Amino acid sequence: MFYILGRGAPNLDEKSFILAQNIASNIYERAKDALCFYETNRRL
Repeated sequence: MFYILGRGAPNLDEKSFILAQNIASNIYERAKDALCFYETNRRL
């Protein structure tokens, strides 16, 4: 996932790239949590 992000933006410097990785990671984790929450509530 991060590999694609990196290849899509080769002009980013290292700091910006790390920041982008962190943001993408946070969004991914939140999406996973939201999906689990949705699945749990749907079963009730």
